[in-house]
Amino acid sequence: MCFTLYIASDKPIPAIAWDDQDRKLYTRMLDDYDRPVAQVFSKTDIKYVGSDLHCGCGFRKVSFQGGGWPEANMIDTDPDWETNWGADEQNNYLQLFDFVSGLLAHSTPIELYGVWYGDFHFPPARHESISVEQLQSSEFFFRERCKYLVTV
Repeated sequence: MCFTLYIASDKPIPAIAWDDQDRKLYTRMLDDYDRPVAQVFSKTDIKYVGSDLHCGCGFRKVSFQGGGWPEANMIDTDPDWETNWGADEQNNYLQLFDFVSGLLAHSTPIELYGVWYGDFHFPPARHESISVEQLQSSEFFFRERCKYLVTV
């Protein structure tokens, strides 16, 4: 099972085709299987956002477990935790930052929501407001089932 990331805007979100020869961030329309995730968003245009791994697993994330994100506490207390996150993940975040920055030039705010593939029927467990700048930080990670409101 993979982590999946979705993006929503009031303006059209550009389609970026997957290229197996040049693996990088891409978007696609929701399909019948993941369409239920649309209930999470207040914006009208919603797309899936994939990483260089062809899923959302290329984005740093922590899992929702037991009503919280226990891995997030490990990041703060274990200096070796972040060594598991490398340059590939950061490249995905830099591409996401560029993409979202471009969207924010025409529509604000943008919504992001990450969830394990198939867990589309759960409501967000948390809501956070972040600046687009945070997406390029090597310390930023997604919390599964957290809905992010992204602004400039």
